[in-house]
Amino acid sequence: MQRRAAEAILHTIPGVMRTIAADLRRGGIAPVPAHLGILIALAERPRSLSELADLQAVSLPTMSSSIHRLAAKGWLCSERDPEDRRRLLIHLTEAGRAVLCEIYQRAQEAVLERVKALPPEACAQLLESLRWLQQAFHTGGSETPSDSPPE
Repeated sequence: MQRRAAEAILHTIPGVMRTIAADLRRGGIAPVPAHLGILIALAERPRSLSELADLQAVSLPTMSSSIHRLAAKGWLCSERDPEDRRRLLIHLTEAGRAVLCEIYQRAQEAVLERVKALPPEACAQLLESLRWLQQAFHTGGSETPSDSPPE
């Protein structure tokens, strides 16, 4: 049973993400997946270049290039770490937060359009299943699904 569940998750999630990405592209927002990951990570807190590279599993030069592209759009800025002046911390700008919020809202709308076709009892079952899934993938298991964008 668990193996079938794992296979279903691995089969379903990429399709959901492809559909959301296609809807975002049609809506004029086409974030590069790696760039979206950077924005989400920085929404949690400022991070160093090496920390972002580790999170995305890319080289420092690759991450540096991505950071320069996002900074050129006005979505990121950097400043010296007050605790270690040798380190730069990369932050989201207000424009970066706004674009991340817009991406989240449009993605939520794209999913909502598809979920609306489900009967209410199926939505309730889906929500409960997603709570279990989220609990399995989050440390401590105490986090619950959120209907707000990353901060």
